[in-house]
Amino acid sequence: MRSLGSESEQLRFFVEQLQNNHFELGQLILHETERTINAITQQGDRVIEHNEDQGEQIRSAVDVTSKATNLHFTTELQRLEITKLDDDRCNRLLLSLYVDEMNMRRNKITESHRNTFEWVIESNKQPSSHGQAQASKCPSFAEWLRTGKDVYCISGKPGSGKSTLMRFLVDHSTTRSIFEERNPDVIIVAAFIWAAGSYLQRSQALIFGSLLHQLLSANRSLQEQALMCGSSATRTSLWDWSIKELLDTLIETIEHYSKEVLIFIDGLDEIDRKEFGGPPGLLLAIKRLRAIPNARLCLASRPEHQFYAEYIGCPHLQISEPLRVGSEQNTLKLDRIKASSPQSEVIYLSDEQKKILIDEIVHKAQGVFLWVYIVVARILQGFVNFDDWPMLLARIKELPSELVDLYTLMWKRLGDDVNLYRQQAAFIFNYCL
Repeated sequence: MRSLGSESEQLRFFVEQLQNNHFELGQLILHETERTINAITQQGDRVIEHNEDQGEQIRSAVDVTSKATNLHFTTELQRLEITKLDDDRCNRLLLSLYVDEMNMRRNKITESHRNTFEWVIESNKQPSSHGQAQASKCPSFAEWLRTGKDVYCISGKPGSGKSTLMRFLVDHSTTRSIFEERNPDVIIVAAFIWAAGSYLQRSQALIFGSLLHQLLSANRSLQEQALMCGSSATRTSLWDWSIKELLDTLIETIEHYSKEVLIFIDGLDEIDRKEFGGPPGLLLAIKRLRAIPNARLCLASRPEHQFYAEYIGCPHLQISEPLRVGSEQNTLKLDRIKASSPQSEVIYLSDEQKKILIDEIVHKAQGVFLWVYIVVARILQGFVNFDDWPMLLARIKELPSELVDLYTLMWKRLGDDVNLYRQQAAFIFNYCL
C-alpha cells in the first residue's frame, strides 16, 4: 500500500479528486481517513515488529550476560571454596607438625658474646692464634657457603660452644646473604637436638618434623606438594606420623623446591640411642638428605668416633683449642667482671689480681665455653658477696654442680656399655694413683 506522503502531497491529491468529481466530499474525507488510519496502523505494526526484534535481541543479550555472570560467580565461589579447603588442609598439615618443644632448645642456647664468632662467616678472616676454634686447611664456612658441596661439620668437646656457634650461624644475616649470592630465595632450616630435654627433644621425629614445618612455612607451593605425599592430609598431630613418613615427606619436598635448602642440625651425639636405630639410624637418614642435589647440610656434634668416621674428609671446624689471654672469651670475662660493680669496675681487686683471675679461668676452662660461663657467673656472685681473694680463687677451682650433672648425663648415655667402661676407667684411675 502506498505510504502516507507529506502534507502538501495529501492536499494536492485531495484537490485533484474534487476537480475530477470522483467522490463526494464526505466520501473523499472518509476515504482519506481510512488511508491515514491504515498508514498509521502499518507504521505502528512496523514499529512494534522492530521493537519486538529489539526486545528479543535485548532479552537474548540479557540471557547470555546472565548466564555468563552466573557462571562467573559459580566458578569464583567454587574457586574460593577450593582455596578455603586448600587453606584448611595446609593449616592442618602445619599443625600436625607443630609441637611446643620445637624451638625450646634453640631458645635456651646462650647467645654468643660480641665478636666471638664473627670470623667464622667472614671469608677473609681466620681465627687468631688466641681464638677458641681451630680450623683445618679445608675451606672456611663462608667459602663452603659460596662454593662447597655436601656437608660442613663442627665438632668440639662438651660445653665448648658448638650449639652457641650453630645458633649464631643460623640467625646471622650474613649466612643468608652469602648463601644467596649464587642462588636467591634459598630456605634455611635448623634443628637442635637436646638429650637433657624431653623425649621429643632428642627424637628423630621432632628433628624431621621441625625441619619439614619450617620448610613448608617458608613456601606455600611446597605445602601443596607435601599434601600429595602419601596420606599427609589426614594427619592431625606429630604422633600421626611415623619417622619414616616424616623423612620421606621432607626429602620429597626438598627435591620439589627449585632453589637450594640449607639445613643445620645441632647435637647429633645427643640423639635418642634407642629410637629408629639411634645414632646409626640418624646417620642413614642424613645420608639420604646428603644425596639431594639442592640440599646443603651443616652438622655439629661431639667428636665421637661414629660421627668422625662418617664425615672424615668433609670441611670441618673443630672448637677445641684452649682459651688464652687476649681471646674473645677473655673479653667476655673481663666485660662481665667489670659490669659486676655499680661503678663498672672491680674496685677492690688490683690489676695484677684481675689478670691472675682471668688466667686461672682460661687455664681451667681448657676450651669448654660452658665452664667459663658458669664459673664467671659464680665469680660475679663472689663480687656481690665481697669475697676475699682466696675465696674467689676457690670458686674457680671448685667443680660446678652444673658440670657434675653434665658429666653424669654423659656417663648415662653410654647405655648398656656403662659397666664395661666403668671397669676400664677404674683400672686407669687405679693405675694413675
